Amino acid sequence: MRRLPGIIALGRPARAPPADPVQPGRPSRVALAVFAAWAVLSLVLMLWISNRFRPPFDWVRSVALPYVYVGLPLAVAYLLAGGKKRPGNRWMALGVAVLGAVVVGSAFLKAVAWTHDVVRTETTPDGRYVAELVEENGGATTSFGYEVLIRRKGSRQEPDWVVYGYGTSRSKSAYGMNLSWVSDNELLVSYYKTRELNTRDEPLTLDGRTFKVTVRGGVLDETAPPGGMLWNLQNRP
Repeated sequence: MRRLPGIIALGRPARAPPADPVQPGRPSRVALAVFAAWAVLSLVLMLWISNRFRPPFDWVRSVALPYVYVGLPLAVAYLLAGGKKRPGNRWMALGVAVLGAVVVGSAFLKAVAWTHDVVRTETTPDGRYVAELVEENGGATTSFGYEVLIRRKGSRQEPDWVVYGYGTSRSKSAYGMNLSWVSDNELLVSYYKTRELNTRDEPLTLDGRTFKVTVRGGVLDETAPPGGMLWNLQNRP
């Protein structure tokens, strides 16, 4: 007996092939492209964490948190949207989520490992204010960071920053900066070379006193001992 489409044969209707068959285990090209883009972005961000960015908490606030709460969910949701037709997209979504966790986890590990130590203090001639030099150390994959802070002497309030230098040195072998008060309201910050230098956009004013901060590069300090400033404080007699 010849079977014709749509005609009941042997008591059962002919089954038409599914209009949109599921393709298990094969992610779409768009999903692969999104995954590849996210992988590249994650690797770039990890390199920034290790080599460029200082105070890691700033990085967490400005990059990692928007990455987690905005970009990462959008990428995962986009990949999962095609999960019914392409179950392989779910694996791509999982990969994006894992890479995001690695990036953010690296940032927080850097934040935990980063140390901040006061390595030098200079008091104004009138004895009312103190300039502090804080050395920041993120481990073997980073250079030293140096932050200059000013606060009222004896105050427990958080000091205000005025200068930040990353990879800053006092000589060819000595890291750090030198501080000296020119007057009661003028601070001189000198260094030999630096990889990055940031200064406060507006003058710092405390208790009605406005401080002028002068930053001078190319100043070679031949008396500075080699290495980091904290190491020299702790290990040299």
